[in-house]
Amino acid sequence: MASLVFLTGGCRSGKSDLAVQLAEQHGGTVAMLVPCIPADDEMKERIALHRSRRPANWPVYEEAVDPGLLLGRLQEDVIVFDCLPTWIGNLLVRPESPDSIEMRIPALLEACLASPAQIVIVVSTEVGLGLVPDYPLGRQFRDLVGLANQDFVKRATDAYFLISGIPLNLKQLAPLTLPGLDEKTKTSVR
Repeated sequence: MASLVFLTGGCRSGKSDLAVQLAEQHGGTVAMLVPCIPADDEMKERIALHRSRRPANWPVYEEAVDPGLLLGRLQEDVIVFDCLPTWIGNLLVRPESPDSIEMRIPALLEACLASPAQIVIVVSTEVGLGLVPDYPLGRQFRDLVGLANQDFVKRATDAYFLISGIPLNLKQLAPLTLPGLDEKTKTSVR
């Protein structure tokens, strides 16, 4: 069973850079698993920027729809999956129903945990801190990413929220303790 490291935060908060640093610190072999579909020149530039910030000898595996299938076959010590919201976005534009995507999230989480890798680092984005999108697809995306983030952080060995490049350890924060709040309520709040 792989250890799961979960990284989340805002856009350009340093999540991918931290994922690379953590993978390098491990000292074993590393692979990138990316769901990105380079659909236009701007996205191709973003991909090139990401590639320039990590070692060139790391193999890159691309799987836009079912990254869980690859997770079971990769033999590297560390797998960096960058990123969860891109995968969810790919499913939404297929189009796949939000209900079916919500059912796929636990399957991907289990694939991460069952990976033969020693560590799987999952990069995500916190999309729920801003305005509520004024169109249904945006709200569905925000909701699905929020639910996925909750599921992944609960099962992660380590979880960090990045703010302006500074990681905040989510597992070291004090749990919510209110009078009359039982353990079942604490873990089922969504």
